[in-house]
Amino acid sequence: MFLSSCVVALLVYGVAFFQIPHLPDDRLRSACSSIGGAAGTLLGFLIAAMSIIASSGNRKFVGNMTKVGLYDRLITETLATCVLLLSVTLLSIVCQFLETSKLHAWANSMIFLAVLGFLYVCQSGKRFRSIIRYL
Repeated sequence: MFLSSCVVALLVYGVAFFQIPHLPDDRLRSACSSIGGAAGTLLGFLIAAMSIIASSGNRKFVGNMTKVGLYDRLITETLATCVLLLSVTLLSIVCQFLETSKLHAWANSMIFLAVLGFLYVCQSGKRFRSIIRYL
């Protein structure tokens, strides 16, 4: 799934690479802050979901997930998603203070990471949905 997510993110990056130079700087900074805000919100939800699973009252279920190896995989992939979303949030803050020549490159990088992060959130959401059904 990682490869297909990267391909989709690269396609969006390619479109953004040709469209971003035509945007005025104030609109680009506004778009960067909106994307960063959405990434920060999703990051908060992921952290809350991880803490709910970790502190669930069903210790037997979490123990069985650990024995099978699903719990470690869930935590590892969710932490990777959190790192991606955190980097998008930080890049959006950096984009607010860059000059025009560097703004376009940083915004393209942020869009690539944002698409990749949002695709990872979808995958994590499917895993959390299947786990919460059994709690």
